[in-house]
Amino acid sequence: MSAPIQQPWGGGCRIVEWIDAEGQISRRVVAVDVTEDEVVATIRRHVKGRKHVLVDDEGMPRQTLPRR
Repeated sequence: MSAPIQQPWGGGCRIVEWIDAEGQISRRVVAVDVTEDEVVATIRRHVKGRKHVLVDDEGMPRQTLPRR
Protein backbone atom coordinates (compact mmCIF):
# COMPACT_ATOMS: atom_id res chain seq x y z
CA MET A 1 0.00 0.00 0.00
CA SER A 2 1.30 3.42 -0.90
CA ALA A 3 1.80 6.34 1.41
CA PRO A 4 -1.17 8.74 1.43
CA ILE A 5 -1.50 10.79 -1.76
CA GLN A 6 -2.98 14.19 -0.95
CA GLN A 7 -5.14 15.91 -3.55
CA PRO A 8 -4.67 19.68 -4.07
CA TRP A 9 -8.43 20.22 -3.58
CA GLY A 10 -8.51 18.20 -0.34
CA GLY A 11 -8.94 14.58 0.58
CA GLY A 12 -6.62 11.85 -0.49
CA CYS A 13 -6.16 8.26 -1.49
CA ARG A 14 -3.74 5.34 -1.42
CA ILE A 15 -2.78 2.82 -4.09
CA VAL A 16 -3.02 -0.86 -3.18
CA GLU A 17 -0.94 -3.20 -5.34
CA TRP A 18 -0.86 -7.01 -5.21
CA ILE A 19 0.18 -10.07 -7.21
CA ASP A 20 -2.40 -12.81 -7.71
CA ALA A 21 -1.84 -16.59 -7.84
CA GLU A 22 -1.05 -16.42 -11.59
CA GLY A 23 1.57 -13.70 -11.06
CA GLN A 24 -0.52 -10.86 -12.49
CA ILE A 25 -0.07 -7.44 -10.94
CA SER A 26 -3.20 -5.50 -9.98
CA ARG A 27 -3.69 -2.05 -8.50
CA ARG A 28 -6.68 -0.29 -6.95
CA VAL A 29 -7.16 3.18 -5.54
CA VAL A 30 -8.67 3.25 -2.06
CA ALA A 31 -9.56 5.91 0.50
CA VAL A 32 -6.69 7.39 2.48
CA ASP A 33 -8.18 6.12 5.76
CA VAL A 34 -8.85 2.56 4.53
CA THR A 35 -8.69 -0.24 7.10
CA GLU A 36 -6.86 -3.54 6.69
CA ASP A 37 -10.21 -5.37 6.46
CA GLU A 38 -11.34 -3.03 3.67
CA VAL A 39 -8.13 -3.68 1.72
CA VAL A 40 -8.64 -7.45 2.05
CA ALA A 41 -12.25 -7.07 0.86
CA THR A 42 -11.12 -4.95 -2.11
CA ILE A 43 -8.63 -7.61 -3.19
CA ARG A 44 -11.14 -10.45 -2.76
CA ARG A 45 -13.83 -8.80 -4.88
CA HIS A 46 -11.43 -7.68 -7.62
CA VAL A 47 -12.60 -8.50 -11.13
CA LYS A 48 -10.02 -8.78 -13.87
CA GLY A 49 -10.58 -6.09 -16.42
CA ARG A 50 -8.85 -4.10 -19.06
CA LYS A 51 -5.20 -3.31 -18.47
CA HIS A 52 -4.31 0.34 -18.87
CA VAL A 53 -0.88 1.11 -20.29
CA LEU A 54 0.80 4.16 -21.80
CA VAL A 55 -0.02 2.88 -25.30
CA ASP A 56 -3.49 1.33 -25.08
CA ASP A 57 -2.97 -1.91 -27.01
CA GLU A 58 -5.50 -4.68 -26.35
CA GLY A 59 -3.13 -7.20 -27.95
CA MET A 60 -0.55 -6.79 -25.19
CA PRO A 61 -0.49 -9.54 -22.56
CA ARG A 62 -1.04 -8.71 -18.91
CA GLN A 63 2.12 -8.04 -16.95
CA THR A 64 3.09 -11.36 -15.36
CA LEU A 65 5.92 -12.13 -12.97
CA PRO A 66 7.69 -15.49 -13.12
CA ARG A 67 6.66 -18.08 -10.53
CA ARG A 68 9.13 -20.48 -8.97
